[in-house]
Amino acid sequence: QSVGGGGGSAGTVSSGNATGNLSASYSMGGAGGDGGQSGQVSVYIDGTIVTTGDNSHGVLLQSVGGGGGQGGSVTGNAAASAGTSNGSIDSIYTFGLSVDDADDSSGGNGGISGSPTGSITGNVITRGDQSIGVLIQSIGGGGGAGGTVIDTADSANATYNSAMSASMGSDGGSGGDGGSISLSPGQSRNLTVLTSGEASPAVLLQSIGGGGGQAGTVIAKAKASSTEASLGGGGGDAGAVQVSLGNLQIQTTGNNSNGLTLQSIGGGGGAVSHTINNQQSGVVSLALAIGSSGGDGGNGNNLNVSNDGGRIFTSGAASTALMLQSIGGGGGLTNTVAGGTEGSLVQLSGSIGGAGGNGGNAGSISATNASDLVTTGVNAIGLYAQSIGGGGGGTGVSLADAEGRTHVAGSLQIGGSGGSGGIGGAVTLINSGTILTTGSQSHGLFGQSIGGG
Repeated sequence: QSVGGGGGSAGTVSSGNATGNLSASYSMGGAGGDGGQSGQVSVYIDGTIVTTGDNSHGVLLQSVGGGGGQGGSVTGNAAASAGTSNGSIDSIYTFGLSVDDADDSSGGNGGISGSPTGSITGNVITRGDQSIGVLIQSIGGGGGAGGTVIDTADSANATYNSAMSASMGSDGGSGGDGGSISLSPGQSRNLTVLTSGEASPAVLLQSIGGGGGQAGTVIAKAKASSTEASLGGGGGDAGAVQVSLGNLQIQTTGNNSNGLTLQSIGGGGGAVSHTINNQQSGVVSLALAIGSSGGDGGNGNNLNVSNDGGRIFTSGAASTALMLQSIGGGGGLTNTVAGGTEGSLVQLSGSIGGAGGNGGNAGSISATNASDLVTTGVNAIGLYAQSIGGGGGGTGVSLADAEGRTHVAGSLQIGGSGGSGGIGGAVTLINSGTILTTGSQSHGLFGQSIGGG
């Protein structure tokens, strides 16, 4: 880790017969003043790395300007009657530089992050929930990575709801810039990454300007669920992401577990996932605000990725094999997976696309893929490439093993409003590998260049 403006790594672990308030709250990023600048982070790995616990990444590299880092909470043997007095277990994530409302002079400017570089070959294996194989982040404006995992021991139906709230992006001031990320193959040119937990992507690389990062909640069971996600806060440009990999063997088996993901997001944002393994009532609520609101959105940068061959395989819901996003104006990716639902009701509200100010421009995407891309879950795309100017991204609700009819209520506004929309970049995809998807809503190749949010 290289963190400017305060921060580091923190975590809690609870076991036994866990009852009462099991809620968790994470706030990453400074308040007031100017965020500090982070330094360079480099890594060169050729070997085997194995982790078996929850919230235990294989490789974590962070250069965060403006304060932040990594935090996690793991609870085992939670009782079916756990939760707060209002009947919910809350997971709250706030990533980004924030304003001190009591001080009119605060707000400041988000710190600038460094540029992680290096090479990784060999084997990376994680077996716990919320345990990413390789996570590399360069974030300006505050943020990082946070995760909550709650397991249960008894067989009774849960009496609580699972409520997740994630806010990613600087609040006030000008968001700091994210640095570039460069990852190259080592001498052997072979990389194997295997993850088997829920919400455990194999490889995730993020350059984010304006605050943000990665957040995920995994809960064994709940009566119902709600997800609120606000991705995007204002200014701050992202850095370029340059990835050249050799022969890949990537496999994920959990829900919300992409294979290889690259994001360059200006204006704040990142990736959010909410996974409920067993949900009893089937009420799934999703409220979104994806894209910067107020101020001028920062610019996304260019993505360039290539590999020599191999295979990327995912078997969970909402688990895309190869995902590429360059977004200007704030945004990113949010996914909810609810398993075991009966007579499902999905309630939608909010918007995708920036509001107010001028939307930032997205960068270009260039991908040369020789690996076979295979997915077997629902909402699991083979190759997904988005270049969006003006704020936005992707969202999904996956009801795994649902019984009975599924009803959808509410609406989502798609597209920016107010100000001038940003420009989408060129998307160039060269694929020589086989792409195979077997789940519903799982396109083989999906490419978008969108201007205006």
